[in-house]
Amino acid sequence: MDDVDAVMSALTDEDVDRYLRNVPPPDVEMQIAPRLDDWAVLITNESGRQVLKLMGSAYGHPELEDGEHMRTGRLVWVDPSMRWARATDRLWRLDDAEDSQPTGN
Repeated sequence: MDDVDAVMSALTDEDVDRYLRNVPPPDVEMQIAPRLDDWAVLITNESGRQVLKLMGSAYGHPELEDGEHMRTGRLVWVDPSMRWARATDRLWRLDDAEDSQPTGN
């Protein structure tokens, strides 16, 4: 089972139903989620497959210095309003996006 499969299997039907109705994760989960600022979509190749990730400056991450530039895990779900994203590594609160198109790597 790969990372995306593991995250998707951990999401309940209720989680997916909430996401489809554009309902954000619970407040407590949003409050503890690290914030990604100046983010952009990154298209990368992993094992011959194109994968979407986000890259930007992380704040409130338990293992990174505030402002450290990083890449998320593979995207599992993105809020249509672009306020949050669920990646294989964790839930991310999204702040201002860079004014750029997706970048390849």
